Amino acid sequence: MKSVFGFLITLILVISYGNAYGITLTPQQERLKEILRDEGEKEYLKQCNDDMGGNLLSLCEDLTDMFQEIIANESQTNNIPRLSNSTVGYYTYTHKMDGYSLDYPHDWKIDEDTSSVLFYKGSRGFEVTRWDYPGVSLMDSNDIGEIAQEAATDDKSEKLLESLQSYDGGLDGEEAVTFLSSDSGILKKVVSVIHDGRAFEFTYSSTEANFDNDDEVMNHFFDTINFE
Repeated sequence: MKSVFGFLITLILVISYGNAYGITLTPQQERLKEILRDEGEKEYLKQCNDDMGGNLLSLCEDLTDMFQEIIANESQTNNIPRLSNSTVGYYTYTHKMDGYSLDYPHDWKIDEDTSSVLFYKGSRGFEVTRWDYPGVSLMDSNDIGEIAQEAATDDKSEKLLESLQSYDGGLDGEEAVTFLSSDSGILKKVVSVIHDGRAFEFTYSSTEANFDNDDEVMNHFFDTINFE
């Protein structure tokens, strides 16, 4: 129990020291810092402790288990945040299984499943979807883009604003195509590409009111995409 208690105290001290003196934290410490911040930091700890009748050692053990489980799960799904080397305020996300990485704003959340990853904050989102079509090896990015565009416009609520066209500069040297659509007040910029026999669809979405002001963060997502 004492070692558990020491872990939490050490963690809080490391985070506090890092904040005060600009010390670079490990990815695990950065993640724990984010968890504590999201949960209300010390106020959250105090409230949980009070709810448990002041049993601080049990609380520490519960929190330690929670931290370890979260980090273990994120390690398995490749989601180990690390500071971007290029831009302040961004983390670099690496998906080792699908072989790509990109930067995302540090205050955005991540939701993952077997074939897609969603980065989001409020009404803004950036989704990466891997398509497992058996015939991908016989297609090019234009074929995948046409399929994505047809799928989008099959929904009567979604309207095509800009038809399929070449995406200037491509994605990390790969030819790519893009289109713009609107669905119930949400604008979507979709970029499709084929890399190493796999098809990827990258979609940035935001409200019509915000979309024009989102160029910086939207372009940062697309510009930092790298294939391994």
